[in-house]
Parts: sequence; C-alpha cells; structure tokens
Amino acid sequence: RDATVLSALVATWLVDVPHVDLERSRVALLDVRDALHDLAGRPTDRVAPELWDDLAVRIGLEDDLAAQRHVRELGRRITHLSRLTWRRVDGVLTSSARPRHGVRRPELVPVEPGIAIAGAEVALTRDARPSADPTLLLRAAAVAAEHDVELAPATAARLVAETASLPEPWPPAALQALVRLLAAGPGLLPVWETLEETGALASFLPEWERIRLLPHASEIHRFTVDRHVVETCREASALIRDVARPDVLLVAALLHDIGKGGLTEHSVAGEPLAREIADRMGFEAPAVDLVGLLVRRHLLLAETATTRDATDPATAAFVAEQVGSAEGLSLLLALTEADARATSPKAWTTWRAGLVRDLATHTAALLGEPTTAAREPDRVEVPKAVRRGGVAITVTPAADGSRVTVLAPDRVGLLADSAALFALQRVSIRSARAWPQDEVSVSVWEVADEDLDERVLHQRFEAIVAGRIDPRARLSPRKDATPPTVVVRPEASAFSTVLEVRATDRPGVVHLVCAALADLDISVRSAHVDTLGPQAVDVFYLQESSAGALSDTRAVAAAHAVREALSG
Repeated sequence: RDATVLSALVATWLVDVPHVDLERSRVALLDVRDALHDLAGRPTDRVAPELWDDLAVRIGLEDDLAAQRHVRELGRRITHLSRLTWRRVDGVLTSSARPRHGVRRPELVPVEPGIAIAGAEVALTRDARPSADPTLLLRAAAVAAEHDVELAPATAARLVAETASLPEPWPPAALQALVRLLAAGPGLLPVWETLEETGALASFLPEWERIRLLPHASEIHRFTVDRHVVETCREASALIRDVARPDVLLVAALLHDIGKGGLTEHSVAGEPLAREIADRMGFEAPAVDLVGLLVRRHLLLAETATTRDATDPATAAFVAEQVGSAEGLSLLLALTEADARATSPKAWTTWRAGLVRDLATHTAALLGEPTTAAREPDRVEVPKAVRRGGVAITVTPAADGSRVTVLAPDRVGLLADSAALFALQRVSIRSARAWPQDEVSVSVWEVADEDLDERVLHQRFEAIVAGRIDPRARLSPRKDATPPTVVVRPEASAFSTVLEVRATDRPGVVHLVCAALADLDISVRSAHVDTLGPQAVDVFYLQESSAGALSDTRAVAAAHAVREALSG
C-alpha cells in the first residue's frame, strides 16, 4: 500500500520521489508475496515461522536467515522512502512562501561550518569541503537529528563519496558530533535510517553490519537487533542528566549488543569489540574501560535483581565486585533502564524497575558516592596593566580550537561577564576553569573556535563590563524538554559550597548561572565547566563575597536562583 501511494505521488510531480529505487523494492516485495501465497496455498501477508526455509528456496536465497533479512530490508527501504516523501509533501503543503507557479528553492540557513538547513532538510553550503573535513558527515547527521529534519539522501550520498576518512583516533569534534547524534532523542531514528540506507554507517562504524537486520532470539524483543540498539540510544538520551558521563552512556548504548550474531555469548564477544571501537573514537583510556565494562555487564543488574535477594549483603557485594566503582554503577543503572525500555513494556515494569533500583541502592552503599574535588589552581604571570585595574585577554592555539585566558581585577560577576563574551560570539565552550590569584581573577577557557581575534574579544568584553551590551537581553533562557538539575554537594569541599549544575548545552549557560549568583552577591571562587555530549556539567565553588562557605539557607537560595535562571 505504501509503495502504491508513493507511485501515485510520483505522478503528481508535487515532490521528488526516488521512484527507481521505489519500483525495484516494490516489485521485489511482490515476488516474495507471490512465493508466500504459493507456499501457504492461500492469500496471506504473514510469514509463519515454519515457512521461512521454504520461502528462502523459492526466492533463491541460501537459508531462512537470509530470507528474513531480505524481506526486512525491502520493508525498511520502502518505509524510509515513504517517510522521506511524506515529509517533503508536508513541507510543500505548509510552506507559506510557496509560489503560485513553479518551485522556489528554500532559503539556506547556515547552522555550522559547511552545514545549512534548507526547508526541512540539511544541506551543504557552497563553501563546504567534505574532502578536507572528516567530521562533516557526522556533524551533518547531528544537525539533522537535533533539528528533527531530514538528512537528504543526496546530501548523505555526496558526503559518503567525498568526505575524508576519519583518522584514528577520531578528532574530538567527530566524537562530539556522534554523541550529539545519539542524544537527539526522537530525531535520531530517521537520520540513522538515512545513514544506513546510503551506506554512510560503514564509513565510521563498519561493525554495524554484524547486527544489521539481525532478528532477536527472544520473543520479548519488539525489534531487530539493530533497531533495538537505536531505540536504546533514544531511551538513554532521556537519562543523560542522571550520570556523570553521558557520552560514555550513549556510546555504550550504541555498542551494548554489538557482539550478537555469533556463537559466543554476546556480552562476552561484545566487550573487546566495544573497547576497540571506543578507542578508535578517541575516548581516553578510563572511558574505554567504562564502555567495555558496560557492554560486558549490561545484563548484570537485571539478571541479578530478578534472581537474588537484593537485601542480602552478599548480593550487593557480588555486584560491587563486578562493577568496581560508583561511577560505573550509575552508568550501568541508566543503561539497564534504557535497554529494558527499548526491549518491550514487559521488560521494565514497575516491579522490575523497583528490584533493579533497590539492588543498585544497596550496591552504591558499598561502593560509596563519588565526590567532586577542586584541582589546585596554577599560578600565572599577571601583567602590570591588570594590577592597575585593566584587563588582559590572550588566545593561544589548542587541539581543534583555542585556549583563551582572561585576567582582570577580582570582583563578583566577573565570571558572568567572561562567559557572556563567548556566548555572544557564539563560541562553543568545551571546558573552563576559574580561580582567584591574589587580587586578580584568572579564567582559562578551552573553546572550539580556532580563529579568535584578541582585539575583538577585548573590545566586546569592555563593552559588556561598561554596560554598552546587555548579555541578559540576548541570552535569555529557552524552554527545555529536560529541566536543569541543580544540586548542592556539601561533602565536596570543607571551605566552599559546591554547586553542581547539569543542563542542556547551549550558548549562555555559564553566563546565566554566574549572573544569577552575582545577583545574590555570591562569589564564584572556582569553576569547572565541561561539555559531555549534549549536556553541560558545570561545578561551581561558591563563597560569600566576604569569604567563607554559604549557610544552608543561602545555598538553597543559590540553587533555586540558578534553577530558575536556566528554566526560563
């Protein structure tokens, strides 16, 4: 039916439909149905399990598994073409700018270097150079998924043909783009389908072929192995606020079933594969170990919780020995939930969820909670002009970006002004540290932009400080599907109040936090800012302007103010 409707749309000339590929798939599916009718002896569209072997013989394939793959591939391709076509139809019918006669090309809206959005599709800008940018394919996919628009097959095919191969290990921008893609939630599936249909997955994840269209042995699973993995990533994207390493969680979700398809138990077979892939992607050694642990133990909590008594100390000790750390346990709990939710509603009932969480709680008591510790700040040379009240901003090259150092007389609100500088320049902050040195505030920012002009930064910063530019008017918070998490960590420091903030990464997060604290006359004595995939994980060491940790009342007020500032 889908193929027939699409064939009718071809005749309307309303939108472009890849009709050659469509007709080839339609005819092949009709051949399968004819063979099925002949075998069943009656009209039917359902293949009974016992018919797959004979059906494989009728259509010239080697076995039942090959026949299942063939039918699923045809169905998936027609589904992909149908979704793509109807999105284009919706775009034509809802476009207020549609002319009465002829077709107007949609305006290109640049969003990243080399990438733009045209209508409801991602396209390449004229200055895009795929052969010189190995990250372009992944970045284009991430943009499409984040904006829930199409990665046009023609664009994907061009990127596959022209994009330079990723070096090993990947550059940080490539891994960041993959994590953004996996964290996109609802937008992930259609983009992933396009990457699969155009052969793009093979360019950065050749191991995917192991599980592509592979059926699950267990009837509880709703999807094939590859589709289940994508669904697990979608479920995990809703849990990234609960873990310290969302990038590790998302990649582990992508790889947790990569060992299926062989004779060895899949978690055992998958661990070395996952380690190899994570290493190739550019993860540091501890993160590679975490990915390997999650893949190897991704069934541990669910199996143990349903077969052993969680209140028995021996059960928690067994799990603690297998997991090894509180960080690993937190990630494993999130992966367990995502995996179960992607399997079927029966796999994550209230009862099962309660058992798993009780087990995790008892295990966490043995492993202990991780604390956030401040790193001893470095001493820097302060120019005389800064000691006299001036400002110094220096830019030095860093890996795939720049390191910007800002020196200025220490005052409440200074860090907010520095953060506003980068947000207004639309410079992506990868990490930052700030600390006081004598009477001077030092902040060091790792950013993604390689072409920063010190004079422009200095002029913009002075305009912010002088009040000629109002950052709050330009960086107002936006509504977010996932509310920010703001937690006071009283155990993390004996001399300061530690505030941990997790929010969707976007321009202005650090500025909004620091500005809210400055309004309460609270000093940020040290800041540790990191972007983990799509999530900003920022830790701020706070003191009263007169020095000293905040009282409980002031700490609660600070957390509330920050939460409100980020919620919009």
